[in-house]
Amino acid sequence: MTLTDLANHICTQCGMTDTDDVAAAQMFLQRRLEMIWNSALWRDSLLEATLTINPSDTTTLADSYWISERSVLLLPSAIEKVIAARLSTNTLEVASLESYYRADTDWLDYQGTPFEFQILKPVVMEWPTAQIVAVSDSNGADGNITCNYSFSPDGVTICAGSANLNATIGTGILQMFSFSKAPTQGNVTLQQLVSVSVSGVTYTGSPQSSATVTVTQGQTYTVTPGANENGVTLINGTQSVTLATGTAVQITAQGNSITFQAPGLIPAGTNYLEGEHRLNGIALNTQYNLVWGVDEGAAETGQFQAGMVNPGAGQVTSFNSGAWNYIQLNSTAGALNGAVTAQVYAANIPLTVTITCPVTFATVMASCNTPPLHQRIRLTEAPTVSLNLRVLGKGKCPILGPYDTAPITNVEPALMAFARGDLLLRQRQFGKAALAQQEGAALLKELVESEAFQQAGEFRIEPEAGFGSDIWWRTTPDSYHPLG
Repeated sequence: MTLTDLANHICTQCGMTDTDDVAAAQMFLQRRLEMIWNSALWRDSLLEATLTINPSDTTTLADSYWISERSVLLLPSAIEKVIAARLSTNTLEVASLESYYRADTDWLDYQGTPFEFQILKPVVMEWPTAQIVAVSDSNGADGNITCNYSFSPDGVTICAGSANLNATIGTGILQMFSFSKAPTQGNVTLQQLVSVSVSGVTYTGSPQSSATVTVTQGQTYTVTPGANENGVTLINGTQSVTLATGTAVQITAQGNSITFQAPGLIPAGTNYLEGEHRLNGIALNTQYNLVWGVDEGAAETGQFQAGMVNPGAGQVTSFNSGAWNYIQLNSTAGALNGAVTAQVYAANIPLTVTITCPVTFATVMASCNTPPLHQRIRLTEAPTVSLNLRVLGKGKCPILGPYDTAPITNVEPALMAFARGDLLLRQRQFGKAALAQQEGAALLKELVESEAFQQAGEFRIEPEAGFGSDIWWRTTPDSYHPLG
């Protein structure tokens, strides 16, 4: 029977068939299902995750993450509770964290084949090192909605904060424990901002000053220009964008590199006839490059007053402004047959742009408030080679749609009895509600007993000759037969 069938059935029984009664019945059925789901270890609720964990911080199962430095495994978010774990060679016992501090704490540092695991607090995500985390919303109408979150920058300190959507919410997050938001118009994604290294890259080159950064084709990047990128042109394949300080630009890499091309202080192709021309406002003690051109037919050279005289036509000449805060260009080398071109641009300037690659690690649907959590286990001893691991877990209770059936076999009688009691209680029919609740409890008890029936047999392994004779050298003494 579907959720709609169950709701219509109990509403008809109670004589409550209005639209709001049916909606209330569906809500009661879902809530009671969650309570029943959490009350026992139903066979239908068990999940088995089979994966290989590698020393390189990779796993073979989607939505799972292995942090070899801390021997921590983040299980798929579909698992709500860890039941058991084993390797292909041996079973892993569950151990409490405090047991290691009461015994030998060195166990936490041992490496080899794991023999135990500890269950840690669930997280939204954990990383080997602290990360920059941002929240992004797919619908601009949600810009004023705030989110709340908690995280740890070091594995010990617990921090909490709030921010608007589409913002960076932390620059040093090691573990993210919680995230919540109000219902939104669009889906919200939590993103790890992976930085692209631009260390040591400067604007160099001839005749145009430019810098090139390696990226991955097809990947999306956020480019935030610094002070040295104001007015710089970002070239991404066929895409060209003029940058402004602090204004982020999002691009999808069209190739394996993107180029930042700095404009000339004097643009290329500027014509100079005979006379003096001064460019004011240059920075002191800054490296500049000059390209002095030729006229239409002659080979005249020019002069400029900033430390050099008569640069060769067509050559790139580097100079430092020194004490000058201007460049004076003189095209006075005889009679000119035509205009002489010149270009001046700054050179050897560090690239101060910030480039990050947003990697989505959690998605919160528009109608939901929180992202899924990852259950965590820590293996001891810490493995140093690839291991095949099986984890038995209890799945999360599914949210039923109108035409979905109950996920627990034969749960419908108990489920309807409980929901019928809730529906009657809603109408303040307390006596009938109590009887329905008692009926539901009895039906649930029968269901639990039927689930356990297959495991009711007791299996024992006995030696072929029994447990041995009752003589004085027995190795298991008791009050009647002490070890002699």
